[in-house]
Amino acid sequence: MPKRKSAFFIKCGFLGSRDYAQALAWYHKAASHGNSNAENQLGFLAEKGWGEAQDYVEALTWYYKAAEHGNDNAQENLGYLYQHGFGVEMDYAKAMAWYYNAAGQGNGNAENQLGWMYQFGMGVTPDNAQALTWYRTAAAQGNKYGIENLQALTTKLKAGDGSLWQAANASAVQAVNAQSERRARITDLRRRIAELEFDAQQEENLAAQMEQPRTGAAAAVINTIGAVGAVKFRLEAEKYHAEAARLRVELAEMDNDLAARLPNP
Repeated sequence: MPKRKSAFFIKCGFLGSRDYAQALAWYHKAASHGNSNAENQLGFLAEKGWGEAQDYVEALTWYYKAAEHGNDNAQENLGYLYQHGFGVEMDYAKAMAWYYNAAGQGNGNAENQLGWMYQFGMGVTPDNAQALTWYRTAAAQGNKYGIENLQALTTKLKAGDGSLWQAANASAVQAVNAQSERRARITDLRRRIAELEFDAQQEENLAAQMEQPRTGAAAAVINTIGAVGAVKFRLEAEKYHAEAARLRVELAEMDNDLAARLPNP
C-alpha cells in the first residue's frame, strides 16, 4: 500500500525545513476563517503527530470539517483512516464512500485507492475491471501510484492467454467513460452553484446600497426610487439562490444514487 504524504508540504517544499509550530499557527488562523485546506492540514498534522502529540480524534475532527466544506483531500484522508482502521474501527464501506466523494472531484489518490480496494477485495468481491477503471482514471491525471498499479495489474492480466485482460479491459473502458462523465457533471454543478451564489451576493449588495437612506432636499424622492430598485435586486438574488438550491438537490441526488450503488461489505 503506497504511503501518504501531505500534498501541501510537498507542493510548497516544506519537507526540507520544517517549522511545525509556525505551520500550526498559520493553519489555525486560516481554519478560523473556514479555509478547508488549512482544516485538512491540521488534521494531517494531528494524524501524524507532527508538531503535537498524535491524536486521531483531533485528526478526524479537522478532516470532517474540511470534508463538509467539500475538500477532496480531506475526504480522501477520511477514506484512508477508515480503510486501515487508524483511530477508528476499520470500515470498508465508509472508506469507499469517502473515496467516491473525493474521486468525484478528481482526486487521483482516492481513485487509486478505489482501484486497490477492488483489486484486492477489501470489503468487496475482487473485480479486475473495476480496479482497471480506477487505476486508469488516476493514471490519466498523472497520479504516480495509479500509473504504477495500472502497469502492474495490466502485466498480470495479460499473462497467459490474455483472456483475463480482454474481459476486464472491455468492462473497464465503459466504466472509465461513465466515471469521466459523472466527474465532469459534478464539476459543472459545483461551478454553476458558486457562480449563482456570487451573482446573488452581488444583487444583494446592490440592494443594500439602494436602501441606504439619503438626506437633503430630494431625499424623499431618492429614497423612494432606491426602495423600488432594491426590491428588483432582491428578487433577482432570490432567483439566483433558488437556482443554486435546485442544483444542490441535483448534486445530492447524484451522491445518493452513488451511495445506493456502493457494494455492501
